[in-house]
Amino acid sequence: MQATLLSHAEPTKPVSLSHAAPAGGIVLARDRVLRLEGDRRGTRIACRRGTLWITQEGDGLDYTVFAGQEFTVNRRGVVLIQALEEAAVGVG
Repeated sequence: MQATLLSHAEPTKPVSLSHAAPAGGIVLARDRVLRLEGDRRGTRIACRRGTLWITQEGDGLDYTVFAGQEFTVNRRGVVLIQALEEAAVGVG
């Protein structure tokens, strides 16, 4: 599974989630963004630590997900996951 980590301060760096996701999840520094592309319907995004802001293409709503909560992607297209504070994220 391919995803891209984005930051305003750093160039875009592609990362393979299968190699970057330790048991505790992907650690995102504050304001870092994880971008998922394609038809990701049914993909679960677990906030293991911190707070996440999630938006999906074609959805007029944005979602705040706190530690211990999960969000399930229900639309095709780009999904952006931003850390509002340092966060650990599980994607699967």
